[in-house]
Amino acid sequence: MEKPSVSIGKPGVDPLEKPAKEMSEAELEAAKKKVLAQMESQVASGNKFALEIPIDWEEFKGTIKLKRPSLDEERQMGLRVGKYLQGVVGVDVRTENLAIFFATFDVCVDWDSAPEWFKPREMFDYTLLEFIYGRFAEWLRSFRRYLPTESQGGGESPAGESEVVGAGPVQSSSNG
Repeated sequence: MEKPSVSIGKPGVDPLEKPAKEMSEAELEAAKKKVLAQMESQVASGNKFALEIPIDWEEFKGTIKLKRPSLDEERQMGLRVGKYLQGVVGVDVRTENLAIFFATFDVCVDWDSAPEWFKPREMFDYTLLEFIYGRFAEWLRSFRRYLPTESQGGGESPAGESEVVGAGPVQSSSNG
């Protein structure tokens, strides 16, 4: 059986003109800058940017295009996972993964450009879906996340690093 062939990014766009192991130090540094610039431009384009995953495996040929979800779309995916699991808690890992795959594909796949064969809920090849989702999840992790700047003050936080400020019991009319 032939192994699937998948690449990340737009076909024909390769930031490295030759393998890194064949590059000099100067070429490696230039390639690093080029890749970082390309990644920054991808991050800047936000929700308009999409990942294209070309598939070339047996009868499965074509490109699956998935967009980066907004926070609201992530919420929608979470709700769909719950619907796919029908409120059942503690299901096996494979069932939970399928619910996550289906919800993600429902929201993020560009269905207008998807190959005719890509109908996740009708397919029999779990490993192909797992592979596509894995590449998508890996791509999502590549986006920088907001990190708050460190406090410029020299003092310690009032509650210490391991405590939550205001974490004491909440007073209400029922508990006096």
